[in-house]
Formats: sequence, structure tokens, C-alpha cells
Amino acid sequence: MGNDSVYITLNSTDKNGNRLKPEIMVVKAKDDHFILKGKTVSTKNAWGAIGGPNTRKNFSFYLETGDIKINGQIDALDNLSVSGTKTNDENSKVRGFTNAVYQRIRPLRESLKDISKESAAYEEMVNSVDTKV
Repeated sequence: MGNDSVYITLNSTDKNGNRLKPEIMVVKAKDDHFILKGKTVSTKNAWGAIGGPNTRKNFSFYLETGDIKINGQIDALDNLSVSGTKTNDENSKVRGFTNAVYQRIRPLRESLKDISKESAAYEEMVNSVDTKV
């Protein structure tokens, strides 16, 4: 991360559940750390993007009252840990389970990318995955 900017996008809904225009904050990182201070009246889903809003270096967390700690490596954001508040602690546990599933899916996707969808090999591989899930 170095001294990159970190773009934080907050997603909110109105009382009817309609999505509102996202709020975007930009925080400058220093020595691989960034600090965001403020107050919120409700829990909001937040999306962080390191280096700019269109980067693939992104992560999600919940902005809520408390001290939120985000730990991880920029080259392994799938393994990011977000803790310090109830929602983030729970979400990090879920992220651990889903990450394990995606780690198993990745090699399957790799092996499928060079196989024609119309081939028997493709059909056989997809059926074998379906029976294991």
C-alpha cells in the first residue's frame, strides 16, 4: 500500500430500502497504514479501494461505531481480517469460510478455461463438480 490513497465508498439506503448515491471519502495511507476517524449513526456497508476506485485491490467492511482494525497483505486481500466490532468480527468469520470455498473453485476454473463448453470433457467436469458440492 505504501503511501497510496485509499478510497472508501459508503453505501446507504433510504427508509424504503432504495439505494442512495454512494458517499466517497479519500484517505492517504502512510507507511502502509491508513486511519479513518468519524462518527456514524448506523452500520453501513463500506468498500475500500487501494490506489483508486477502479483498482482490483479492494475490500469490504462494515462502518459502525467502534475501533475497526483491518489487517492483511495488499497482495492477498482475500485473507484480510476486519475486526473490532460485532458485524466485522462476524463477517470475517464468514469470509474465512467463503475464502476456503473459492480457493477450491479457482483451480477448477483454471482447468475449465481452455475447454470448449460444447465438449464432453467440459460436461464431465461440470457434472463431477456438481456431485461434489
